[in-house]
Amino acid sequence: MNSIEKYDIWFSIRVVHEYYDNGNCPVALTPSRETISFFKRNGIICKMTGNNKWVLLTQSKDFALETAGILSFEMIPQDNIFYYITELPQKKDNDDYILEKSLAVGKWMNVLIPFDNVKEEIDIGLRTKFKYWEFVIIPRYADDNVILRIEEKRNRITFGDMEEIGFPSVGKAFRVSTVEKNKIKETQEHVVRLYEIRSNGERLLSGNIPLPRPDEVSMTQPEDTVTTYFYI
Repeated sequence: MNSIEKYDIWFSIRVVHEYYDNGNCPVALTPSRETISFFKRNGIICKMTGNNKWVLLTQSKDFALETAGILSFEMIPQDNIFYYITELPQKKDNDDYILEKSLAVGKWMNVLIPFDNVKEEIDIGLRTKFKYWEFVIIPRYADDNVILRIEEKRNRITFGDMEEIGFPSVGKAFRVSTVEKNKIKETQEHVVRLYEIRSNGERLLSGNIPLPRPDEVSMTQPEDTVTTYFYI
């Protein structure tokens, strides 16, 4: 046990998230006290080897053949935005692990892995949420006759009707939402444009309105809608 080179890989765990462009996911996996005790008794090392990948190293796999049990890891988000983007996992029959909601403060899920017949590679894939996009357009100057139109550059998103609303300390504003929910991604390919409709044609006000961030929840529909506030 003097050198890590004497160990063999028992199995590996990888966590990926479809929100992030590179697939990496800002979480930590921390073994429970019981699992740490099991590791110590059997000379097992749990080591993080790269972005969101952990390997379990052992000098002998014989203990796994003689013992039935469950390894438990706490999955701890390292980024607050994680809670806004991540859909709660659904159990699948072919999963090699179980994700169990954690009741501890600051924790998210417990990863439970039965180790009597564990696979060499365990991939935990996390899915991103779908949200309606809401745009609140706020005029800097009062104009009772302004008419606005919004569109996605390639018409890949459909918007509802533009409605006039009251906005605190400003007065009049305009609100419009997407008809369908959109998948939240770290980098979006959509380009949203805003026009003012005039008697002699349309005037482009913005060729690329900022899209709502995952943590910009709507004041009226916080559960399923994110909002961008845009001044014109």
